[in-house]
Amino acid sequence: MELTLTAKVKIMPTPEQQDVLSQTLHAYRLGCEFVSKLVSESKELGHQKLHSLTYRELRSRFHLRSQMAQSVRKTVIARYKSVLGNGHPWTRIRFNKPEFENQRSRYKHMRKRLQQVGTASARRAIRRMGQRENRYMTDVNHRISKALVDRYGEGTLFVIEDLKGIRQATERVRVQDRYETVSWSFYQLRQMIEYKAIRSSAKVIAVDPRYTSQMCPKCQYTDKANRNKKKHYFCCRNCQYSSNDDRIGAMNLQRIGIKYIAEVVE
Repeated sequence: MELTLTAKVKIMPTPEQQDVLSQTLHAYRLGCEFVSKLVSESKELGHQKLHSLTYRELRSRFHLRSQMAQSVRKTVIARYKSVLGNGHPWTRIRFNKPEFENQRSRYKHMRKRLQQVGTASARRAIRRMGQRENRYMTDVNHRISKALVDRYGEGTLFVIEDLKGIRQATERVRVQDRYETVSWSFYQLRQMIEYKAIRSSAKVIAVDPRYTSQMCPKCQYTDKANRNKKKHYFCCRNCQYSSNDDRIGAMNLQRIGIKYIAEVVE
C-alpha cells in the first residue's frame, strides 16, 4: 500500500525573494484574467482546446513556467465549472483583486512602517492616515449598500448576520489576520443598508450567525466538521452535499428569510 504524506511548511523569504514572489503572483493573476476573457468569449471549457489556445501566450507574454501555465488553465476552468454548477448564469469571472483590498493592504503596510519608525511625526502621520482610511471605508460601505438596495429594490427582504461582538473574537483569529477580520466597520454597513432599504420600501432583518456555515442547507445536518475554513469548502457528513462555505452560509440565510416571510404572511 502506498502512503502519501503531505507536509505544510511556512516559507520565510528574504525581501528580494518576496519581490519575486509578488511578481509571480501578479503574473499568475494576469494570466488567469487572460484565459478567463478567452473562455467568456468562446465558452470553451475543454482542457485540450484551451491548452492549444493559451499555452504559448502564457509562456511568452506572462513569462510563466510550464507548470504555472498549466495551473492557470486548470484554475480558470475549475472556477467557471463551479459557478455554472451552482446555477449561476454564464458571465466573465474576474481574477483581479478588488480595489478596496488593495487600498486596505496599502494602509496596513504604511501603518506598519510608520510604527517601526516610532517618532512623533510618524505617530502624527499614523493618526492622519487613520482618518483617511475611515473616510475611505465609509465611502466603500456607502457604495456597497447603495448597490445592493438599488439592484433589488422595493419589497426586498435583506437577511444579514448580526455581527455584534465580532471584535471580541480577535483572540480566536491569527494575529496576521486580525486587521482584515475585525477592522471592517460592519455596524456602519448594516446601518447604511437599513436606512437605504427603508427609503426603498424594503426591509432588513439581522439573524444569529451561529452555524450558518456549518449547517447543510439540504438536510439541515449541523456539524463543525462539515466546513473546512482554510479551503472555504463545505461537505455535509450526512448527505455529502458540497459547495463553497460562503455560499452555504448565504443559502442558510435565504432559508431563514423564507421562513420569516412565511411567518409574517400567516
